[in-house]
Amino acid sequence: MTPKTEAKLNELAQRTHRSKEELLEEAVNCLVAYNEWFHRKIKNSLAAAERGETVPDECVRAWMEQQQRSGETSNPDEDFRPVEISGEPLSETILRERR
Repeated sequence: MTPKTEAKLNELAQRTHRSKEELLEEAVNCLVAYNEWFHRKIKNSLAAAERGETVPDECVRAWMEQQQRSGETSNPDEDFRPVEISGEPLSETILRERR
């Protein structure tokens, strides 16, 4: 870990009243959950492509242009669910620190 990253971790631990170990465990759990989700997405996408379930480039381009014109920003990854974080809820931490 670089000294700059360690300093950020120390500051976050102090600010949130959590141990560095707890923060590191949370970060690793989130990374693992994300990578598992990403791997499933790739595996499912490759399987769909092998079955011929693809969309022509011109249709994708038209959809992207329509999204940009309308200003819509839908989330194609709605099935991603982050890991549960133990400890005090962030909102309570913020309120406590503001007092």
